[in-house]
Amino acid sequence: MNLGECYDGLKKLRLDLDIDSLEIVEEVARLRGLWKPEKVRVVLLAESHAYTRQEDFVTFWRVRDTIYEGRYVRFVYCLANGEKELVPSVHQNKGTSQFWKIFYSCLHRVSNNRDFKPILHSTPPDPRIANKINLLSSLKEAGIWLTDASIVGINHLKDVRKRKEILRYCWQFTGPMLESLDPEPKHVIVIGKLVEKTLKREIVSLDPHYTPLPQPQAHLPAPGYFQFYKTYYETCSRFRNGTLP
Repeated sequence: MNLGECYDGLKKLRLDLDIDSLEIVEEVARLRGLWKPEKVRVVLLAESHAYTRQEDFVTFWRVRDTIYEGRYVRFVYCLANGEKELVPSVHQNKGTSQFWKIFYSCLHRVSNNRDFKPILHSTPPDPRIANKINLLSSLKEAGIWLTDASIVGINHLKDVRKRKEILRYCWQFTGPMLESLDPEPKHVIVIGKLVEKTLKREIVSLDPHYTPLPQPQAHLPAPGYFQFYKTYYETCSRFRNGTLP
């Protein structure tokens, strides 16, 4: 099953869904492929990108003096997501700082929120975007890659049953894609309880010793999500390129 066939199949499920257009799904896939390591060591398996409206998708962005450009999608690999300077016409462009923090903690040991300053809005736009590009490049070199179980954004769907059905159906595409990675990844970090509960058997077949972690936007008691950044760092440090033969 290719990406287009998976998308067509979702439409035929008749779940009465408001989902991204195929063009948006293809742009998300392009960006994911852009930052895919040659040798994937650690898979960060999340639920989905954020649902993107067609009127926002038509907005073109480009980082000056770089090769990075594309259409706007609400996806962490889209450099315009959360960067108003790149897409001033997009409203409510809050971005996904939670996942940037995860990316940063995969490569850096952090002790407090100030450690994330290079990639957050406390740093001016030009150096911040440059820092993000450097971080993505370092993740790619290390073999750390984010992919989603669903090919369409499902964060806006309130019906958990529908979200589960989409996750199961999309695994017909996502599962074989991950299984085809050569060499096979050394470890999978599952981000989000819904992904783990819905696809536990399938994930175990990929990595019997996978690491489950909550979504970064989950409501957690003190100390909140910060406690998990250590897990990202230690796990990725163990399996990343340069630490294994």
